[in-house]
Amino acid sequence: MLCVFYFPNFLLFDILGKPVISSINISDLRSVSKSELSDIANAIIDGSDALMIPQSACTKDIFNSICVICKEAEPAVYQRNIFEELITITPAPMEALYGVAISAVEASLRTSAAAIVCLTSSGRTAKLLANFQVSSLHHYYYFVLLMK
Repeated sequence: MLCVFYFPNFLLFDILGKPVISSINISDLRSVSKSELSDIANAIIDGSDALMIPQSACTKDIFNSICVICKEAEPAVYQRNIFEELITITPAPMEALYGVAISAVEASLRTSAAAIVCLTSSGRTAKLLANFQVSSLHHYYYFVLLMK
């Protein structure tokens, strides 16, 4: 008996806290076809964090249509489920900084916050917040303060 398991491509990168950048191949330089728009939406739903558009294909019309597709595909992902999976994968004896990052993201989920503002001197807190990122937030603001 053969068993086939579906493992999301980008789940490993979410576990490691690494961003996923997807490249887009656009065949027609005047407009984006329906199949290409579908591929873009599926990449966003699968967990892609960024899209790389070839410079030759980056016209204003193409860019605007890609932006619309990304804005429509982003809410289709159930962010709460992804966040809970990342929490269960995180090892139990963790530093207090992990608790702060998890609490900040969970509070933003409960309050439907539009942004998380993070003041940090080393950037480590911002990286931990990015590990538990919830893409339903409109903006992440990370400020790194240089301490002398």
